[in-house]
Amino acid sequence: MNRHEKSLAAIPLILAFIIACFAIAVLSLLTLGFAGVVLGVALLMAAFIAFQYLLWGWWLSDLIRKRQQKEDQK
Repeated sequence: MNRHEKSLAAIPLILAFIIACFAIAVLSLLTLGFAGVVLGVALLMAAFIAFQYLLWGWWLSDLIRKRQQKEDQK
């Protein structure tokens, strides 16, 4: 994949981001800011879930894999 194809591959992601920002702005205006609170809570929950995934899913599985490899070498 050359550089031009890589830049074109990002267009759907950029468009989705722009549409999401527009939808958030419209919802915030229509609900007098209540949607902002809901989105804030949702973002905090997503951040907490991502932290738990990184801590227990990625880091711990890597630690277990390393210990298992050490035991297999013995």
